[in-house]
Amino acid sequence: AELDRHAVARTKSDILSYLGDISYAIYMIHVPFFMVAFNVLQDVFGLIDETMSTGVFIVLFALMIIASSATYQWLERPARSGIRKLGNRVFGAPTHKPSSR
Repeated sequence: AELDRHAVARTKSDILSYLGDISYAIYMIHVPFFMVAFNVLQDVFGLIDETMSTGVFIVLFALMIIASSATYQWLERPARSGIRKLGNRVFGAPTHKPSSR
């Protein structure tokens, strides 16, 4: 968010940077995602009983990353841009004039 606010250029292809961008979405949805997924797999489909296998966990983890990415793209980024535009309109856009000495 800080890099975005100051419009610092960075590589978009870096997966670790992207995971950092979506980290808040991951933080917000990981618990409910795994609770619902575990309950659906256990109660609805009967696929797991007491514990989850490593393979199922890896698939759920990948799905959670995809869901977090979608949440970031469709909710967090537009909300951040809207809040920034509203703030610029209410408080005035910051002006950066070169200092002359």
